[in-house]
Amino acid sequence: MRFLKDVEDPYYNQVFYNPNIKYNLYDGIILGVNFNNRPIIKHNFEFSITPNYAFKSRNLTGSFSFAYDHFFEKSKIYKIRYGIGGSNFHYAPELSYNTFSPFVNIQFRRNTLRDVGTKFLLSRVVYVNRELLPSQKEIESDQYSIVNFRYVYSKPNVIRRFQYAINAEFGNNFTKLSSDIRYFKFFNERQSFNIRLFGGLFVHNNSTGNYFSFGLNRSSDYLFEQNLFGRSENRGLFSQQYVISDGGFKSFYKESSVANQFISSINTSVSVWRSIEIYNDAAVLKSKNKKPRFFYENGIRLNLVPNIFEFYFPIYTNEGVQFNQKAYPTKIRFVITTNLDRIYNFLRRGLL
Repeated sequence: MRFLKDVEDPYYNQVFYNPNIKYNLYDGIILGVNFNNRPIIKHNFEFSITPNYAFKSRNLTGSFSFAYDHFFEKSKIYKIRYGIGGSNFHYAPELSYNTFSPFVNIQFRRNTLRDVGTKFLLSRVVYVNRELLPSQKEIESDQYSIVNFRYVYSKPNVIRRFQYAINAEFGNNFTKLSSDIRYFKFFNERQSFNIRLFGGLFVHNNSTGNYFSFGLNRSSDYLFEQNLFGRSENRGLFSQQYVISDGGFKSFYKESSVANQFISSINTSVSVWRSIEIYNDAAVLKSKNKKPRFFYENGIRLNLVPNIFEFYFPIYTNEGVQFNQKAYPTKIRFVITTNLDRIYNFLRRGLL
């Protein structure tokens, strides 16, 4: 047993462990330990098991993954990873969910060792089972499976960062395509510009409700990829958590802000002074039997710690001025993460 990480010892089987801390509104504080066999120099078979205890729900929760890497020496493909993964947490008060996902991830080789960036193609099937109250009747959004193909290209240079993702999803009653393009540039150590383009289209959509629809300012995260504190909250503090997805808007609207046919959006932000940025967003949404709707917004982004601790203050939208309205604090969005890996990587970049 080794704490955190170590080089591989040829005379022993090693298991590394490290603390795991999470939080959500329904489970409360979640404490656990992650066990894995990932040494500094990677090898073929890897596993990660994270048993947790949730103090509010008083339940055992956690996640797991098992993977095998097939490396290629003379090929444009660097490796193919075959694996399975799953998780169990709560998505609403006293209601849990389970996910199970077999996957194949093809990672392409870099041109040279100096070439920064990654290219990979992910293929997976995501099975989701959401627990129901005895009085509830099961609908299509409670138990479902989705076949997902995703190609990601990322080139995170120090001054200019560029990445894009192409996504295809096949559900029981829908097929949807989407693309996410992002460009980030530093003018100097304190000034930057960021632009994101998102487009989504339903090839066909026979699903009921809006659970699988595109969201302007928040998605339902039916693949359970995002770390949402209050996943089912529609009002209150936890509904104000911001995770960039779909339309990428920060403002809340009185009218419906989902699209079950088509969405196109652009999100931009530019530095003004230190951690203060100005953001501007625009989007077009189209739903069945409805005319296209146009949305726009601008505001102030307080980027204290990028992707870890941020605040968004809306100023103006197509519904009018925001900061002089009642209950303005409920319109402020925030980004706070409890992901220790993300925090550690940020501190490591700052120190090194």
